Amino acid sequence: MPTLDELFDLLDEAEENDQLASARFLYEAILAQDENNPGLLILHASNLIELGDLTEAERILETVESDEETLPSLTTQRGHLARARGLLEEAEKFYRDAHKLDPTDDENLLNAAGMAFQRGETAKAEYLLRQVIANDSEDILDAWFTLGTQLIAQQRYEESRTSFKEVIKIEPQHELAHEWIADLNFREVLTRD
Repeated sequence: MPTLDELFDLLDEAEENDQLASARFLYEAILAQDENNPGLLILHASNLIELGDLTEAERILETVESDEETLPSLTTQRGHLARARGLLEEAEKFYRDAHKLDPTDDENLLNAAGMAFQRGETAKAEYLLRQVIANDSEDILDAWFTLGTQLIAQQRYEESRTSFKEVIKIEPQHELAHEWIADLNFREVLTRD
């Protein structure tokens, strides 16, 4: 049997290569030796959510005894679980709560915005995305891009073009932003006639 350190190395490799089934096996092997590790339990639940084993993920999340350090990630995983179950309003609440617990993690606001948008609450989604943009965090590129796609869905084409231009300012080779701008330019030509 590999040592705990070797198992962790194998787990890192499996996670890096998106080998979900192997990662599940390794999480279970590690947890057999270190069963009360809240951070590891949360990561295992995340793996189970990706695999679609929502019942087992929920069971694990219910057993986690979180502390101040792990509570934000536990709350985020509860949001992922609710989203996987199609409970978008509940998922949004978990994501917003996780952001309150860790205001530096704007990915939770991005997720909350996605849930609001899917439920038709476009103004709330835009507000949350603009909050991420105002925070100027590492998630700003994703916020601008998501805002651009959401504005297109609302037929707010010039505003979406501005959002995609912001993406390109941050990442000049962003292929999808360039494709969207080309699409918007072509649409503009079509509507002139």
